[in-house]
Amino acid sequence: MSANFKSFSSLSILIFLIALSGVFFHAWSDGFSGEYLVTQRWRDAQSRYSPLTNPAFLTEENYMSVRVCDALIMETFNLLETGVTIPVGPYQALGLSYFSENTGKIQGMTWGGLSGDSMVNLPNNWDPSNSNNLVMFSYANSIWKNLSVGANLSFSYQSNFDTLFDSAVISTAADVGLTYRLNFSPLLGEHLLGLSVQNILPRRDASKRCYPSGAKFSLLSYFFDRQIEMGLDVSAINAFSFPFSNAAIGPVEYDFSFRAGVWLLRFLNLFLVTGTNYYGFCGGVNFPGANNGRDFSFLYQFLTMTQTEAVTSHSAYIRMQFGRHREDIYAQRCARVAEQTPIELFDQASKLVADGKYWDAFFVYGGIESQHP
Repeated sequence: MSANFKSFSSLSILIFLIALSGVFFHAWSDGFSGEYLVTQRWRDAQSRYSPLTNPAFLTEENYMSVRVCDALIMETFNLLETGVTIPVGPYQALGLSYFSENTGKIQGMTWGGLSGDSMVNLPNNWDPSNSNNLVMFSYANSIWKNLSVGANLSFSYQSNFDTLFDSAVISTAADVGLTYRLNFSPLLGEHLLGLSVQNILPRRDASKRCYPSGAKFSLLSYFFDRQIEMGLDVSAINAFSFPFSNAAIGPVEYDFSFRAGVWLLRFLNLFLVTGTNYYGFCGGVNFPGANNGRDFSFLYQFLTMTQTEAVTSHSAYIRMQFGRHREDIYAQRCARVAEQTPIELFDQASKLVADGKYWDAFFVYGGIESQHP
């Protein structure tokens, strides 16, 4: 089979997957527990760097990097993502991330908690606040050619205004994901396909309800030396339940996010973004010249909801790469081992001479001469 035919077949599959995802575009998300974790509209511009989208994405990072996303929704809800990615060797990566959802305090109102079983009047001197926090540890490995796998283990704390009823919850969850890279010509671009599953462990909210499990398909595409960039994510939320999670299946909700934009001289960028009942734009600057060729970017994202009047969201992003390229570090490590080998052999031979084992020392010296002339 010719290389051209293989490229054409892969491209045909890619186009089919994009078209298939279109059947989900009309779907609407109704607000599951912990939905700020399974939806990514508020952090869409940097979702390709986040293990929450797909833990296997971490293998695409070649430098140590730090990212921050701070979002304000309806001028009330504040969402935050911050994290660091550390490449390990030529194929692996580690990640540490923190996510939070917080609002202002409430006072002197009638409140029944998340469960809604009983309504009480809150004391005037008691002002609860919403506090949902999550710490995530991630690992990813490129196990075979263009195939990578990854996993997240996270620990969450959720009060969601329910601390009046002593129902704050600390729980654990796990995610898994894989990616496969399709390498084409500069004209056809390069593409990364991803599939991930969220909340395969029974994470629970403050009312003891399980967070929904979600499956996500992702496509990242780059054209003309990454001057044009596109991203598509399609999610099926609450579509299945694992035997040990005790979470009910359904109603199933579908969610999609799409963005497309251009980079001008790798300095300025502008993206149009849309998704399930929202649209907007994202733009910013990157300063690789001030960071030895590595990314140092600032982005701003504005979204408008289509089914709710006067509801907008604002997201600010910062991302910076540090250190040396993972391949440079690995090459230097290999060179260091090679340079140390003759020294170690010489020390070994000298010790043999000191011990009077001249015949053995003769062969060690011969090895030094033949391997390192």
